[in-house]
Amino acid sequence: MPYIKIEKGVVVEKILDSRKGYVEVDNTVICGMVTKDKGLTFDSPEPVVNPDQYKLNRAEQYPSVGDQLDAFWKEVNYRRLQGESFTQDADNMLGKILAVKSGNPKPKDK
Repeated sequence: MPYIKIEKGVVVEKILDSRKGYVEVDNTVICGMVTKDKGLTFDSPEPVVNPDQYKLNRAEQYPSVGDQLDAFWKEVNYRRLQGESFTQDADNMLGKILAVKSGNPKPKDK
């Protein structure tokens, strides 16, 4: 029979020989299981949660950076045509982007 070490209610080590501080259990107990009701009944291991998982999920679901920038600069151009003023840097960048679009027009069928 295996022996386990429990720290803060979680099985942290499983060995085959008896040692001081280890408890004998059956073969179904695995590291990561948590003690239930302060006894030797165990629940499944706590799920490992990546605290940054939301960032990965968002990155996979966001539109491409190119699509985001295209929408942004279309809005800036629209506002400029409506008479809104922008910093010189933003106005210069918009001019460069419009020049690229003008030099590489989208095909009529798209």
